[in-house]
Amino acid sequence: MEQRKIQKVGRSTLSVSLPKAWVNLVGLKPGDTVHIDQGKDESLRIFSEKNLGEARKPNEYYINCDQIKEPNLLERLIVGGYMTGVDVIKIYASNRIKGKQVEEVRNIVQRLVGASIMEASRNEIILQCFINASKLNIYSLLQRLSVITSTMLNEAMEALLTQDPELANDVIKREDEANNIYWLIARLLLSAQKSPTLAENIGLDEAFSPISVRLVSKNLERIADCSKSLAKIALDLHTMKAGIDLRELNKLSSIDQLTKELFKKAVESLFSKDVITANEALNLRMKLDTEVEGQMRKAISPYYRAISIMLAMIAENSGTMASVAINIEISKSNSFPSQVS
Repeated sequence: MEQRKIQKVGRSTLSVSLPKAWVNLVGLKPGDTVHIDQGKDESLRIFSEKNLGEARKPNEYYINCDQIKEPNLLERLIVGGYMTGVDVIKIYASNRIKGKQVEEVRNIVQRLVGASIMEASRNEIILQCFINASKLNIYSLLQRLSVITSTMLNEAMEALLTQDPELANDVIKREDEANNIYWLIARLLLSAQKSPTLAENIGLDEAFSPISVRLVSKNLERIADCSKSLAKIALDLHTMKAGIDLRELNKLSSIDQLTKELFKKAVESLFSKDVITANEALNLRMKLDTEVEGQMRKAISPYYRAISIMLAMIAENSGTMASVAINIEISKSNSFPSQVS
């Protein structure tokens, strides 16, 4: 990092010279205009016309459908482009885009927040994303994702205990909503890496960093996936009339309460930045791990074993969120409890 002295020009004007290496790199000359952006931390960023033009230029991604041979690849490429911050996705074919591929594009676009099909012909489809990232708040999106995940978890467990197929189907459908928010969060984080100003605008800081947000959002998305798996097991039990032994059902009920309490405390500690609650969540995880391990050894039904595995995964991801909450608190202060000045 270079140091430069502030020079006084005239009676009241202060100036700082620009580094020669940077001036040469971006091709500036006397009389050119530069743009200055002030950050919330009182820092300044300087853009040349070239820098600003590159920042404003929509980035594009091209997908050749002639080379798409594997199932689901087209959808995954579109989602990947969306998550990495691509503004325009052009899907094309030398002759004609196949009907199945067109349908795949339409289905996934409906699930991408802010994305639309702008043009469509027999051999080309153009998708564009119109999200104004600076108007979004990463904290609010995480809260929304946590609410969706909490609902899925609670309803999946209820569907298991009551073998309610309608409730199980509701959980399965809701997973799309969780994925939509997760993809949007990933897109914002990758865009924020390229723009410190955007990072500030959406609520990222040293404590609530992109790494913390990405980890938490992935934990929530995985818990949503596990909840969907639990709902599918509930559907299988209902369809096959297999059921679970009454004794195992009673044991599952107690583990159900532990799982919900662990998840609740983990999320609460994260948003309230409460170390004590985070520690309680981690202690609950240890207790739940012991319970699940013991029940798996005694389980008779293969369904009960599958349920136990899902609950163990939910416990692991909830525990990780609680650990993130502790790390965030540590990054804010050099002591516990924080010293009051």
